[in-house]
Order: sequence, then C-alpha cells, then structure tokens
Amino acid sequence: MNNEIRFVTREETFNDLAVRELAKGKAACICRLQFKRCDERECRNCPAALKFNNCVNQMSDYDRLRLDSYIAEFYTQYSSTPDQWMSYKGYITYYLKFTLMMFVVVSFLFAFLVFCIKAPCDSPRTLSPTIRDNIITTVMEAQKSVYDHNKDGLVNCIDYTCLFKETWDKKFPEMQTNCVIVRNVNPLSGMNHLFIRIYADGLINDVEPWASAPWRFEMESNWGNKYNPDFNFYGETRRWLSDMAR
Repeated sequence: MNNEIRFVTREETFNDLAVRELAKGKAACICRLQFKRCDERECRNCPAALKFNNCVNQMSDYDRLRLDSYIAEFYTQYSSTPDQWMSYKGYITYYLKFTLMMFVVVSFLFAFLVFCIKAPCDSPRTLSPTIRDNIITTVMEAQKSVYDHNKDGLVNCIDYTCLFKETWDKKFPEMQTNCVIVRNVNPLSGMNHLFIRIYADGLINDVEPWASAPWRFEMESNWGNKYNPDFNFYGETRRWLSDMAR
C-alpha cells in the first residue's frame, strides 16, 4: 500500500481580502470609541460606519462569522497601543486616570504594609498572668526594702535595679537567666538610667523597678518617648551586682 502526502493550497480570494479589511476598519473604530478619539454621536453619523453596515448586511452567515473572528484578532492587536487611537485630550485624560488609579493602588499597598509592620507592636502585650504577677510582686518587695545598697550616699535607680535582680533570683531561681540588668545612656534625651529586662512568654519586657506604681512597671509607661532602646547597653549584670557586693 503506497503512502501518499497531499498538499492542499488555497489562494486568497477577493472576498477573503474584503472580509479582513472590513474587520481591520471595525477594530479601529472600536479602539477610537474606547480611547475617546470619537464619541458615539460621531459614530452614528460616520459615513464609514454606514458603509460598513451596508457591507455586513450583504454578507453570508459564514462571512459574518469570519468577520467577527477577524475583528477580535485585530482589536487585540490594535488595543495594545492605545496612544495611536487617542486625541490629545483623550490621551491626557487616559493617563491622568491611569496615574490616579496607580496612586490609589500604591497608597493602599503602602498603608497595608505599614499596618502589617506596626500591628504586632501596637497590639497589647500578652504576658501570662503568672509572669506579670511575679514582676509586680518583685517590684513591690524591692521598693519596700530599698536602701543605699552601694553606699554612694544616694538611693537611686542603681539600688532599685540591683535589689530587684537579687530579689527575683531568690524568688524564682529557675528564671535567673531570664532577668538581666540593662543600662540606657541617651545623650539626645539626657537619660542615664539602670533598669531590668525580663525575657518571658516570647516577649522582651523592660521593667522599671523604680515605677511610680508597681502594676505600671513598663519602661514606656514611666518614661514615654524619653526611653529609646537603641541606646541600651547589655551584658553588665554581673558588673553591677559586683559593685553592690563591695
């Protein structure tokens, strides 16, 4: 049995060319309307539009289907470069709308990003009641028994902080390493201060042993914006306790 390869060729007829050219014209008209070079009133009175409708009315159903397919094809191609279909006024209007839309989108994304970044910081602390009570009772005990522990003639943050640390270690020996002494020296706000940091419940808790009220022990509650943790010094716990022991 012989294998045969048959090539079928078909030359483009005048009818094919006419259908395609009509489709190009209609796709161009759609783009002019969409991008505001023409308006619907002008389109209704346009001689080219009347001629197009006359031609379509004389087409067979088969040619009309081909026409629709060609229109969709050329519209996709033409609409990808909207500038060529706009008047100067339409061009300016289009890009003003586009710029405004992009501004709204970028503003929304920026606001959303800021919210996502700030939300965890702005949410209330979730210290467990046990840890919170431990901090409060230690502040109360330290304040009740505070004295000039380092014998420098003053009773200040050094005495309160070191006494808090000693009291905490005795009361909660299993959490000694969670409690450290921190020094803050901020030349911008004039702060030169000693306080306690406690690591618990996955949180960093900066505690003011010299708090005006034991249940308001957070550094931020006592010092506000004057306290900036960027100026903290760490790793000095043993040094300060050694000074107190002398």
